[in-house]
Amino acid sequence: MADKKKPVKRLRNPDGTWRRVNEEVQDGRNVKRKPRDVDTILAGLQEGTLDQRTRTAMQFNAVKEALGEDPEKVASALLRHDIAIYAVVNRAILDFVQENQGELVSKGGVIPDMLTKDFPRFQAAQTKALETLIKLERKNKGKGEGFLDVADAVLDITNRKEANE
Repeated sequence: MADKKKPVKRLRNPDGTWRRVNEEVQDGRNVKRKPRDVDTILAGLQEGTLDQRTRTAMQFNAVKEALGEDPEKVASALLRHDIAIYAVVNRAILDFVQENQGELVSKGGVIPDMLTKDFPRFQAAQTKALETLIKLERKNKGKGEGFLDVADAVLDITNRKEANE
């Protein structure tokens, strides 16, 4: 009696192409397919081939729709989000430096890339995002929307910090 080969299951991708189902899926264990890197995600977004059920695609579509409704509000929200992330990353790097003061420079006299490359990039990105947000809020101040002035907020936080010390 000859062994019968198991038929190969195929599923349709969101872009209409066919793919083989891996054995894990055939066994009933569903496995999420995630884009592997940023280039794949960008290519998928530009070509329209990114699976629309993924979180990345849903976020992209939500931002795109919101930009059509009120681009200045969306830009302001995105800038605030980016500034918050940059601030957290900068603080983490500074905390690392503070905790490892005597161990940062290697025996060969090399300073970690985190300090020589990454930290200045994050600082520059944060500064640029802050400047852009301030310009956007000053522009919108005349519209009566009651935008928070970032410069006042930063000064207020600094003043509170100094008062607590």
